[in-house]
Amino acid sequence: MKYQWKIEEEPQEYNSAMRFMESVVQDIIDNKLDNLLWVLEHLDVYTKGTSAEESDLLNKNSNIPILQSNRGGKWTYHGIGQRVVYPIVNLSSHKNIHQYIEKLEQLVILILNELNIDAFLKKGLVGVWVLDNNLEKKIASLGIRIRKWVVYHGISINVNPDLNKFNNIIPCGINNYGVTSIEQMGVKICYKDFDALLKEKFRLLFDNY
Repeated sequence: MKYQWKIEEEPQEYNSAMRFMESVVQDIIDNKLDNLLWVLEHLDVYTKGTSAEESDLLNKNSNIPILQSNRGGKWTYHGIGQRVVYPIVNLSSHKNIHQYIEKLEQLVILILNELNIDAFLKKGLVGVWVLDNNLEKKIASLGIRIRKWVVYHGISINVNPDLNKFNNIIPCGINNYGVTSIEQMGVKICYKDFDALLKEKFRLLFDNY
């Protein structure tokens, strides 16, 4: 797979990021651009996916913006301390969404394993999970959209966000499990080192995809 990286140093506002991502999708469809791996951090926002239930928004009166998203999935939080990875890629030569999602999940697992964090998948629940004080908690979320076999949106990994901000929603519609982070698991890592791991593991999984 041919691709290029775009790594942001400043937090990105969600709606402007979505407009940019849609423009990249169209450029890839029009063969004007190679696949793009966009890595960033969002300013605080709650986003409502295409299958979200209104009842899963527990607090409509927080000072964090609430926005509709065209990605699949339910409610999630994006904010400072969370690394978001948007692979915007053309899958027309593969046309296998399930395999692609599995590779994204494996990408997160490989990164976490490198940090000595055991991560796993839960049958029927999208995302990546860990055992935090013997409790199963989600450490990374996944939501995608596809247009003319160009897939976009992606994964968010909790590096060191304020986990209390997840309390205003039922994340991903799952109310019987908690949310955790890399820092909560006892590992401190800066974005520069995280991004280096991300690039290494992405190359491993996708360079020959």
